Amino acid sequence: YITRGRRVRNYIPDFYLPDHDVYIEVKGYWTDAARHKMKDIQTRNPGKIVILESLLEIGSFTLDILT
Repeated sequence: YITRGRRVRNYIPDFYLPDHDVYIEVKGYWTDAARHKMKDIQTRNPGKIVILESLLEIGSFTLDILT
């Protein structure tokens, strides 16, 4: 991804599900920099990033939503 300061950085997701070729990111707290980062990552990798923002989302997450 590219930071707001225009630096190229590597993205390391929380989880990768190789059978589904999807990345899972768990976010409990958002900073402006984190919002920018995730927006840039999602733009560059459409449909490959799932962001879970709450315990409810984490608890109800199933692989069915990926299909």
